[in-house]
Amino acid sequence: MPDSVAERTLRYRASAGGELRTLIVRVLPPFLLQEGQVNFPFQPGTAGCIVRVEGIPEALEEVTYGADTMQALELAVNGVESILKRVGKRHELFFPTGEPYFED
Repeated sequence: MPDSVAERTLRYRASAGGELRTLIVRVLPPFLLQEGQVNFPFQPGTAGCIVRVEGIPEALEEVTYGADTMQALELAVNGVESILKRVGKRHELFFPTGEPYFED
């Protein structure tokens, strides 16, 4: 697995009163798209960037695409909160300090 360019470590609880476990969100390095890699037309220089959520039972991975590696990375990082909101519908999320990640 390539090294991530950014990470966020959180804690989560799958059910009320359940054990706190570790969840890691990783933004992987952007990559240039290659022919046959995606099912849509693209221009040379178009890039993708993967956001991976590890540690939860339903491991999650999303790819964002941009006109170049800078935009793909920017869109991936900007999308982390919406990914965590979806995860937060199934699991309680906490900062490593124990404070809730989302305000009610």
